[in-house]
Amino acid sequence: MENKLRKIIFYNLQSKYGKKAKQKLIEYIEGTTIDKTQFSKINEKKLLDAMEELYFSQLKHIMLKDWKDYQNIFSDKVKFEQFFDVINSSRGAGDHGRTISDEDELMYNIAFKFFEKCLYDYD
Repeated sequence: MENKLRKIIFYNLQSKYGKKAKQKLIEYIEGTTIDKTQFSKINEKKLLDAMEELYFSQLKHIMLKDWKDYQNIFSDKVKFEQFFDVINSSRGAGDHGRTISDEDELMYNIAFKFFEKCLYDYD
């Protein structure tokens, strides 16, 4: 799912902004992290490789900035935002022997199903 989102954002930025796509990417993520090394890593790389330096939460931020470009993929913006946050919070679930409650597991499954359905055709 994450790789598909990165590809979709990459192609959207590239087609919309051309040679200025990486600069636009940098503008979009300014203020989204305190990690100063991330910007230098992104600056050093081509757009496709720079996409790999993004944090998962930054993908959501970028997509919301240009929501009109993604609304036909994710028809429900509220679900997109809420389920994105659920998935982002699940990324550490189960770490360090932490058990996942039945309710949390259900929410994760619903969120992943939403994204799987929306991204089905994007390979």
